[in-house]
Amino acid sequence: MSVIDKIHMLKKMVKEAESIVIWQQNVYTALHNIDTSWVVSGIFPVARGGTGLSTIALGGILYASALDVLSRLAPTAANQVLRSTAANALQFAALLVADIPNLPTSKITSGQFPLNRMPRAASGFLRGKGVGVNPAYEALVAGDIPNLNAAKITAGVFPVARGGTGLSTIALGGILYASALDTLSRLAPTAANQVLRSTAANALQFAALLAADIPNLDTAKIISGQFPLARMPRAASGLFLEGNGVGADPIYNALIAANIPNLPASKITSGRFPMTRMPDMGLNKIMVGQGAGSSPVEGDPIPKASDVSGSFTYTTAYGTAEQDISALFSTPLTGTTRRKYTVYLDLTNFEVDANFANLYVAVKAKVDGTNYRAIDRKTIAKADIAANAEPGVVIMIPAVAQDVQITFTMSATLAANRVIYYHYCKEFLE
Repeated sequence: MSVIDKIHMLKKMVKEAESIVIWQQNVYTALHNIDTSWVVSGIFPVARGGTGLSTIALGGILYASALDVLSRLAPTAANQVLRSTAANALQFAALLVADIPNLPTSKITSGQFPLNRMPRAASGFLRGKGVGVNPAYEALVAGDIPNLNAAKITAGVFPVARGGTGLSTIALGGILYASALDTLSRLAPTAANQVLRSTAANALQFAALLAADIPNLDTAKIISGQFPLARMPRAASGLFLEGNGVGADPIYNALIAANIPNLPASKITSGRFPMTRMPDMGLNKIMVGQGAGSSPVEGDPIPKASDVSGSFTYTTAYGTAEQDISALFSTPLTGTTRRKYTVYLDLTNFEVDANFANLYVAVKAKVDGTNYRAIDRKTIAKADIAANAEPGVVIMIPAVAQDVQITFTMSATLAANRVIYYHYCKEFLE
């Protein structure tokens, strides 16, 4: 192919390219000017700006029931409004008391209150009393009535369009009700205890309240007053209203022992228990305390449990020094309760000791709470405890509320260790 032929071919290719560009522009223009009649099937989804629905029934609105999903929402009866039940949740339902906020009077910008909403009075007319002062019902005086020429009103009735009623007479006890467009008619109760209530949109009647007219109220709405006893559930005499479990109504029952809680003794602040309410006890028995937190028990006036018996060894190591022999008892004579003791000592084994001549016995008490002071003393000789004398020695310790001790002081060191038997009775005085 010659150079000339190649140039002609190149020109032809350039011209074809220009035609392709023009064709593309025409196609682009056609795609941006689509007639709706060309779309004959399918449904535009929400994601494309459509509804995703092919039909919408009468009386509904479109409601986003889920993300990118429109559904029909419509009232199911008269006197319903569109209200929220939670965030992003709507329903058609009757207004609840909680839906109505408290409103200032400035929010009432049109319409008129009906007569049955006006303040009532026995007589008189509502008269202004000045700026910032509430009006009051008062009788008219002559100065309240302007001078009017009766001849000015000669005939006819003011129609609704002129601000009149369109009526020349209104029977007793009626109110004016728009029974049709620009038509006022008399509407009146037909019996006592009726209220003006709606039966549908723009439809009123006087009738007794129905149970359905009263919304269910939370107890929190009752903020004052008390229910009279006449409104309380009734029951037979001697029964009490008792809880019957969560979610169940209370019931009237007679009180039983299980209803009465256990009470601490501190709750009994006056009076005395009669003897018939005291625990039964054996003859000549007393009630004995068992310590804090423990119940007292029946016992003897001087219980044997407080008696103590045993023995100790008096050793040669004691020599002639004073020795507290009561410290050798299994239970020493110590304590701060008021008490007294009768102590019995068997000194027979001292009498047989070759070195024993006599011993000095002292009974001591902490009179000042710190130092032991002798309250009784005596000297016992060998002959005093001979077998044919009194080897059993009795020591009486009078009532005391301090520590007590009994001491021995030997005149000579014993020849051998000697076992001494003891027994004492402790009598509590409190």
